[in-house]
Amino acid sequence: MDNLQRLGIIFCILSLWVLANIPVTYANDQFIINQSESKLDHRYQYTYDLLQLVIDATKADFGEASLQVSDLIMSRNRIFRALQEGETINVIAEASNLQWNKQLIPIKIPIRKGIQGFRIFIIKKENVPRLAQITSLAQLTALDTGSGSQWSTKVAMQQAGFKIIESNQYDSLFNMLSKGRFITFGRGVNEVFQEVEQFNQQYPDLIVDESIMLHTEGSPHKSAIA
Repeated sequence: MDNLQRLGIIFCILSLWVLANIPVTYANDQFIINQSESKLDHRYQYTYDLLQLVIDATKADFGEASLQVSDLIMSRNRIFRALQEGETINVIAEASNLQWNKQLIPIKIPIRKGIQGFRIFIIKKENVPRLAQITSLAQLTALDTGSGSQWSTKVAMQQAGFKIIESNQYDSLFNMLSKGRFITFGRGVNEVFQEVEQFNQQYPDLIVDESIMLHTEGSPHKSAIA
C-alpha cells in the first residue's frame, strides 16, 4: 500500500470520527399562523393550541421552534396567496379544497375527525317553530342560509341546494342573521355553542336550533338532515 492510499484511508477515518462527534444542531423553525378576524373570532384557537402542543412534543427530535400569529387580518383568498409566498404566514389548518390541494402542500391529517361536517344552525328565537316543522332536506334548503363567501362549506351548501347569502366578514354574518337577511346559519357542532355565547351580548335574539342537524361529507359533497 503506497503512502497516498494510506493517507487517504487515514483522512477518511478522521473525517468520519469528526462527523460522528459534531453536536447535532437544528434550525429554530418558525411557524407563522393567520390572525383571527376579530376579538370574538375563536375559530382557529383549537388549531393554534394543537400546533403548540406538536411543537412542544417534538422539541427533542427536531429542536426549538416558535409559533407566531401574523399581524394582518386576511380574507381566505388572501391567506391562500400568503401561503404561496410563505412569508406573511406559512401554515394553516383549514378545510380541504381542490385548488389549495393542488397549489399548496397539503398535510392530510383530519385533526377534527370530520366533526365540522356535522352542522347545527344558529337562528333567531322567533324561527324556532319554523325549524321544528322541517322534516326533509328540500324543506330546509328552501330557507335562505348564511355563509362566508370564501368558505369551503359554502360550496357544500350550494351543492346541497341551499340559496346562500354571503359575507366576506365573519362577524357581519351574525349581524345579518339578526336583521333577518337569512333564516339559518350553519356552524360546526364544535363551534356553534361557543359562538352563540360570545355574540349573545350583541345579538341576544340568536340561539342554537335544537331540531335539525345537517351532515355534509365527501367530494362532491353529500348532505343529509337528522
